[in-house]
Amino acid sequence: NLATDQRNTSASSSDSQSAPENAFDGDPETTWTPKTGSGEEWLQYDFTTNTVITGYSMALASPTDPVAASWVFEASRDGVNWARLDSRTSKTASADKDAKRYAFHNRQFYRYYRLRLTAPREISFNCHELGMYGLDDKANWTLVLSTDTTKTSASSEEKGHECPNAFDNNYATKWAPKMGYEDEWLRYAFFAPRIVSGYELLFTGTNEKTSSSWIIEGSNEGTSWTLLDTRVKQRPAPGQALNRYAITNTRPYKFYRLKSQKPRDCWFICHEWRLYGTEDLTDWNANMAADETKTTASSTDTNNVPKNAFDKNLKTSWIPVMGCGKDWIQYELPEPAIITGYMLWFSGSEPAARTSWILQGNNGGSTWKTLDTRQDEVGDLEDGKKYSFSNDTEYQFYRLQLTRRECWFYLNQMQLFGPRVDK
Repeated sequence: NLATDQRNTSASSSDSQSAPENAFDGDPETTWTPKTGSGEEWLQYDFTTNTVITGYSMALASPTDPVAASWVFEASRDGVNWARLDSRTSKTASADKDAKRYAFHNRQFYRYYRLRLTAPREISFNCHELGMYGLDDKANWTLVLSTDTTKTSASSEEKGHECPNAFDNNYATKWAPKMGYEDEWLRYAFFAPRIVSGYELLFTGTNEKTSSSWIIEGSNEGTSWTLLDTRVKQRPAPGQALNRYAITNTRPYKFYRLKSQKPRDCWFICHEWRLYGTEDLTDWNANMAADETKTTASSTDTNNVPKNAFDKNLKTSWIPVMGCGKDWIQYELPEPAIITGYMLWFSGSEPAARTSWILQGNNGGSTWKTLDTRQDEVGDLEDGKKYSFSNDTEYQFYRLQLTRRECWFYLNQMQLFGPRVDK
């Protein structure tokens, strides 16, 4: 849903308790209700910039018996001249408030979109939610940007449940604010402004009826904030799954923050918050790990040695010794360099075997910095798999450390890539 900023709404009319922003607040209990039953009432959303919309969803409800409503969906670049994109006749509203989706063909950019009623009604028209959808979301869901736990801060934190826990790729840890009030926030600071166009969130509460509300904001100085996304009464995904949210954002910000809001059922507890970018900045045409003699590993069987993973031959592989724990394979660059992506050709001894790992960087000391984390990945020996991440630090040593595997792990090839250099 691209229409999530309640401040960008307007309407022909509304009664005192049913303002137009209610149709965009994510809350199925609130409504926009026009004052009259005429056929020219309308509800409008301003994207502030030209945007392609190809569909919408609407939750209607009648206070008494089901009633039919008719409307057109229109678009405009100036708010004066309108183009009709879709029309519906005698669509039934009901008491269940379920949203219905409507799609249409459109490849034109417009700033304003509106729903305009076209036929008189005998009883009230109540719009609980109006969502607007464009082409596929722009987020690159393989490009995790928020990987540095030292770049975080929060409004408050319980001892043992500090804010870095929300970025450590460990579902068992958490950030828990001290107070249960609204306006508690969690912030991530980038080295330089980045465009964030999606995020994933693993959150819980203090009781089984958990629902939480929040906003996402961006800033370049950390004092004035721009609203990027609003979510109301969201419930955690089943198990330890992350909720995924795409947002409309074309501006780079240095700071992003998650700020809790009303309404909510209990305290907001965040286990993981991952920010995703739009553009992959990795240069996939320049493999930096081309010398097979510059590699070592934690263990290996007799014939499947670590250099096989860098010999440009998919018929050979590195196989760690079974049962040795957190096996790893390491590559030493000629000098420290920034790596922002890697490719793996791997498989397991069982079909569709899942493997988890972390990629780390080091400059010769005993401390390794985790740059990327992957869980339950399935290999592709034919085309390989690409993995991007955010990194602005040069390291000379990079290693892939396994954290979980279901069976024998075969690494046929591994390649390392740096960021693109604009010429």
